Amino acid sequence: MTAVTAHPVLSSPSRRRIEQPPRRPRVVVIGGGFGGVAAARHLARLPVDLTLVDRDGTHTVRPLLYQVGVERQGRADVVRPRAEVLAGPVADGRLDLVTAAVTGIDREERLVRLHDGRTLPYDQLVVAAGAAATHLGVPGAADHAVTFTDADGADALRARLAPLLDRRTPPCTVVVVGGGPTGVELAGAVAPRAPAAGRRDLHVELLEAGPHLLAGYAPTARHSAERTLTQRGVRVRLGDPVAEVEGGMVRLASGDAVPAALVLWATGVAVHPVAAVLGLPVVETGPARGRVPVDASLRLVGHDDVFVIGDLAGAVDRDGRPLPQLAPVALQQGTHVAREVRRALRGEAPRPFRFTDKGRLAMVADGVAVADLPGGIDLPAPATWALWLVVHALTMPTPGAAVDVTRRWIDAATPAVPLGPTARRARRILRHTARRTAPGRLLVDSLEQRLPPLPPLAPPAPPGASDRAPAADRHAAVTDLVRPPARRRAAGRTRRPTAA
Repeated sequence: MTAVTAHPVLSSPSRRRIEQPPRRPRVVVIGGGFGGVAAARHLARLPVDLTLVDRDGTHTVRPLLYQVGVERQGRADVVRPRAEVLAGPVADGRLDLVTAAVTGIDREERLVRLHDGRTLPYDQLVVAAGAAATHLGVPGAADHAVTFTDADGADALRARLAPLLDRRTPPCTVVVVGGGPTGVELAGAVAPRAPAAGRRDLHVELLEAGPHLLAGYAPTARHSAERTLTQRGVRVRLGDPVAEVEGGMVRLASGDAVPAALVLWATGVAVHPVAAVLGLPVVETGPARGRVPVDASLRLVGHDDVFVIGDLAGAVDRDGRPLPQLAPVALQQGTHVAREVRRALRGEAPRPFRFTDKGRLAMVADGVAVADLPGGIDLPAPATWALWLVVHALTMPTPGAAVDVTRRWIDAATPAVPLGPTARRARRILRHTARRTAPGRLLVDSLEQRLPPLPPLAPPAPPGASDRAPAADRHAAVTDLVRPPARRRAAGRTRRPTAA
């Protein structure tokens, strides 16, 4: 009988290890805000088992919640199901969505514990829980002021603002606390509602504890925002913090009392309660007080398998200053974390996170925005407003939502946009370039319906014409084409006729 011998390669231990594929790394993302969604989208492209866990199944664009309250946008545009926002990775099986509250993490066993008793094992953990609103210890603020941490705050604003717009309501004042971007945009959005409803005795007052509005912006942007709000009837009070909020009254540190039929709280950011639930350390002193300490690559100090991003992270810039708690920071950090996980899979060394500051924008009123751009770039008012539209449309969770909200912004602000020569040239450029795509055609058609028809262009010269204008006249025509309207008018007043 002939003995049967095993194949030396198939029976070797190394061959058996190849036949059993290694387990894919498990990555768990806690939080479904800007940072969590950005991280999940990029991590879904890697060979990992990815899970995103959040206590609700919706994605909320929090910077635009106030627009739902003033009925500028619909709730469905700002609050979308997370399964729709991440439809591609979910449909392909590259991402698992878990709707549950996180009750703790076991960093030794690498487990995330949920409120229903389940556990999620991980090899890499990304904490993107965001931040929570705080009333800064002001008595009565939590009971009498409306905040915008979720869609319920926007619904409360809409429900409490509607009776104030009734003509039968006595004269009253809406008080906005906080002169940051949210407070400035909120005051600028509420102020025109009263005249539109026929109310001339409904006033809006903006309170800021600091000496300027839009702290951190360039002085020109701050002054422009204050001037625009004042022109639209908003009373701006600076350098007087709020000491107490009562029913129908806001008391200031100076002793003044401001009558308030409605108080809108648009200031104060605190560390999210999930930091204490997860047992994460918090910086006690310094500019990054209240945030979780991280290293240069956004890893939790002392733990190479835990990343902390977004408003919760105590990341600093090259000068040692804490990064602002804004959506662009969270979006860039989510992308950086995905790259760090990819480097870890390849065995490469980590790299530090560098935030690219592309500037800050704030829409002060319909058709009017201010910008603090790198290099001190100063754009005309219509261009700044258009840039604000583009930037915020890109932060929308889906392309459909971006198209819907942009159409409403254009419809609301089109009557306020001046149609000078520069605006007419911009319309021609937009009409011929943006119509190349379906969303662009939709936006351009909506814009063209709201604007008067463009004047016809000058007819072209006949084919056989050989006489040309002198070089000086051609140069003056080109200069007039590119010169801003204000300078063009000034040049026309000072231009002297040349000698024959």
